Amino acid sequence: MPEQKCPLCKQVAKYKGVHFGRNKYFRCPNCKDFVIALSIEENVAGLKQEIREHFSRQSSALKSDSVLLIYATEPVAETSELKGEEQPKDKWIEYRP
Repeated sequence: MPEQKCPLCKQVAKYKGVHFGRNKYFRCPNCKDFVIALSIEENVAGLKQEIREHFSRQSSALKSDSVLLIYATEPVAETSELKGEEQPKDKWIEYRP
């Protein structure tokens, strides 16, 4: 898997394009596993540290067979609200415990 800075904690994390390339699945040593829509990844990476830490804590608290899906409620970033939702990991990738 390729690597880049995690949009939540800024540590080096592995990622994979998923869901027809519209989302990224991240495997971060700090935040664990989460999925983020490509359309908001850059916006999330630029948010205040407290907001990013909130999503990081949510993600890292989940069981190993779940991921946090981070998405926006509206397509326009300036008027959207960010949400985090627990989803089964195998919905996004083939999961083997």
